[in-house]
Amino acid sequence: MEDTHARMDDNLATLAASLRVRDLDTAFDIYLEFDADLTGYVRGEERLLFPVLERFTSMPTTATRSMRSEHRSLRRLVDTLGELIARGDERASLEAVSKIRSVLLLHVAKEEWVLMPLLRPMASAI
Repeated sequence: MEDTHARMDDNLATLAASLRVRDLDTAFDIYLEFDADLTGYVRGEERLLFPVLERFTSMPTTATRSMRSEHRSLRRLVDTLGELIARGDERASLEAVSKIRSVLLLHVAKEEWVLMPLLRPMASAI
């Protein structure tokens, strides 16, 4: 997960740099890469990780429900970013990238505080 987090953050930074120099083609290519990473990341959490945690740990389902809600918020923001890049709106695209980075940072922090303490003992038992 940490590799995916780092790659997504790096892609957002590179995407923002491309937008600042008005290189919309590169920005859109990086956007597509980020979108694919986010889609795989969310699927992995929602289809594999969350069901295991809900079934085999004491974690309340409200925690995974909240994280699923964050995934939906991220998806809406990322979809909006793609539309803004396609329209050529660099300023609004940069604002969207900033929002995505903030939401993603908070989501990753929540994973560290909530999920990782539950996963570490499970991983060491394997």
